[in-house]
Amino acid sequence: LIEKKAYVLVTTHHGVLKNYGFTHPSCVNASVAFDSTSLSPTYKILMGVPGESHAINIARKSGLPESIVEQAERYMAGGDADVSALIKALTEKLDGLSEKEKELEKKERLTHEAVKKADLKALRIRQQELQLKDAQIKESNRFLSDSRKMLENLVREIREAELTKATTKKVKDSIAALEAGLEDEKRRQDEKKEILAKDLDAQEKAADKSKSSKTKLEAKDFQKDDRVIINSTKMKGVIVSKDKKNSYLVLVGSVKMSVSKSNLSLDTREVQLGSPSIQFDAAPSSGDKPVFELRLLGMRGEEALQALEKQLELCILHAVSSFSIIHGKGDGILQNLVHEFLKNYPGIRSFDFAPPEDGGTGKTYVTL
Repeated sequence: LIEKKAYVLVTTHHGVLKNYGFTHPSCVNASVAFDSTSLSPTYKILMGVPGESHAINIARKSGLPESIVEQAERYMAGGDADVSALIKALTEKLDGLSEKEKELEKKERLTHEAVKKADLKALRIRQQELQLKDAQIKESNRFLSDSRKMLENLVREIREAELTKATTKKVKDSIAALEAGLEDEKRRQDEKKEILAKDLDAQEKAADKSKSSKTKLEAKDFQKDDRVIINSTKMKGVIVSKDKKNSYLVLVGSVKMSVSKSNLSLDTREVQLGSPSIQFDAAPSSGDKPVFELRLLGMRGEEALQALEKQLELCILHAVSSFSIIHGKGDGILQNLVHEFLKNYPGIRSFDFAPPEDGGTGKTYVTL
């Protein structure tokens, strides 16, 4: 069968075949994990590890006479017992590796989040530096223009008048005023730099304080069909189900997204009952094409999400691997809504803010 390159699934209790699976390059062992406490399978596939026989334990638990069980143990005291011990050791090592793999994934995720926060902070600093430089250039141009006018007037007066003590004094006073103006301009620029540094530090402390207060906030448990408000975006939705331990699947318009419990609050406003409305969301037609720059400015939250969802579907249909979203800066509501949606949408490889010269935090690059 191996020579014919056939694909075969074989189940066996023979240790010789398990050993063959280890030593032959065309074969691979696999088994279903077994809970030795409850003596029942966990239905989890373990690749590379052959199954261990639990016949003795099951027989003893099932009430088989102890004399028969002991006799069977004596029969297995040879090679089968060695294979069983080897399999048990391999299973324990696999469990240990799985735990380490989970720890590494968690550390990698935390590192990625820390890097992303650092990149965002650096981006904001670059944006404010560009704004400061632009303001400095304008003020410097104004100062140079005023100084040039003053010098031109001074030169004209010198040419027109005789060089007297009064004229010489006036020239010296003008030069002293120009030097004082230069010192004042330098002092103003230093003050602005200091204000920028303090502002960035205050923003960082405010963000840490906001995060700390959110983690301390105990959110209530929500039930299916509860009407809720997403605190970060002020969008309203309906609880579909509990997604994970501390998050819920929320339906916002026609879009489902996973939202953390601490980011949800119950919508206590009375719901006005009226005639039910039915809405059909048409799938993108073959004539529609994705855009390379999706503009969401001026749209309401639900409308923006629908436009973004359609764009993503069109990108998948037309094999477009990247595009950009213009959501603006403002108070950040639309920006947060877009990022929350992208974080939970399958098929998104990455998304990041644009560099300052291309829109900064008002624009997001998306890679599928």
